[in-house]
Amino acid sequence: MKNEFLAIEEDIPNIDDGKLRYDMFVKAYNETREHGGINGLTPSEMFLQRLITSTISIRTKQQSVTHVGT
Repeated sequence: MKNEFLAIEEDIPNIDDGKLRYDMFVKAYNETREHGGINGLTPSEMFLQRLITSTISIRTKQQSVTHVGT
């Protein structure tokens, strides 16, 4: 990711400006840029999708447990 950032940001006047631009780049990369390798989703969307799927899976497993001897 760093190399991609440096390839598009050629003129960084100082370290503070560089940090700000890099933070903005990472935010856009994760939250707005669609990625072909993950079906056109952003990394944030993919993360949320996996989180929701795993939460549903855990709840389904908990509900299917039967209690013996009660």
